[in-house]
Amino acid sequence: MKRAMALLKTLQHWTDQRKTTNSGLLKESVTTTNTDTVRTAKHSTGTSLVEILICVFVLALLLRTGIPDLLALVTATRSQSALTTIHDAILLARSQAILDRTTVTVCGSDDQLRCGRNWNTGLLLFKDTDSDGSLGENETVIATKSWLDPQGNIRWRAFQNRRVLQLGSTGFTRHQNGNFTFCPANGNAREARQLVVSRTARLRFARDSDGDGMIEGSNGKPVTCP
Repeated sequence: MKRAMALLKTLQHWTDQRKTTNSGLLKESVTTTNTDTVRTAKHSTGTSLVEILICVFVLALLLRTGIPDLLALVTATRSQSALTTIHDAILLARSQAILDRTTVTVCGSDDQLRCGRNWNTGLLLFKDTDSDGSLGENETVIATKSWLDPQGNIRWRAFQNRRVLQLGSTGFTRHQNGNFTFCPANGNAREARQLVVSRTARLRFARDSDGDGMIEGSNGKPVTCP
């Protein structure tokens, strides 16, 4: 994108110089007859085919370099929004578990009606009175959340390898320290995002602490995307 903008500035400078040159030539030809002056003016103020082709080339270059950046921005915005929603849902689950002195389960859900393994588009929170990780007929739904598909994959990995996250009556997880990791569809780890969950249900977003362009995960190492 920077190279394209530099090329565009160079083109503008060249065009300005050409117009200045044409203007000088026009002034020199004022001594001719009125007919010749009009003909010279018409000729000097026109746009050549070369100028048009250069403009088309620069425009194509801008589109080629700008569209991928725009798509990456959309993906980053959607993924961050999804992880933020999960973050807020866990806080809600924690407070509800403490308030009602019961287990609250958070699980990924496609339809916000039953638990699944897909965390890409939504989740489900409910009072899990029997702590089995499934929504029963007599169990109460606390909230449902949904978001736009972030154009990638959100996976939940935790101790005990459970597909759901459970908060006990103390507000702690049920020995499930882990993380929610987003990886884009193109597999570029530089666009990855991660929400870290401690055993005590403390939450934090992973950051790039060493400035290498890649966030460090819960294990202190750069996040990788399969």
